[in-house]
Amino acid sequence: MSNLRDPNENVRYWAVEGLAYLAIDASLAPLLEVFRDDPLPMIRERAACGLAQSGMFSASQRQTVVPALIDLAGDGALDDTTRGWVFQALRDITGESLPRDAHAWRVRYGQRGR
Repeated sequence: MSNLRDPNENVRYWAVEGLAYLAIDASLAPLLEVFRDDPLPMIRERAACGLAQSGMFSASQRQTVVPALIDLAGDGALDDTTRGWVFQALRDITGESLPRDAHAWRVRYGQRGR
């Protein structure tokens, strides 16, 4: 997983792609971390897509990241583009058409505000 922190953006990009296609439970947390923390928008977007639609994760695996994505949706430190990808991932995973509002997603999924 050290490739996810490699200074070379191409290495990080392909590490993210590899985790998305590996599609094991242990890949979910690192992809969420990259989605939240990588300095490059392109790599954050690939992590989001891998979690939400383009990777090989099963529907039940994807559902397990919904609470973490809802937490990210409410993270004031995220830039607007990344927050948009969070909501897109939530819509892709859940099939819901809720607004770009972390509170609405928390209410729908029975989570308390964090």
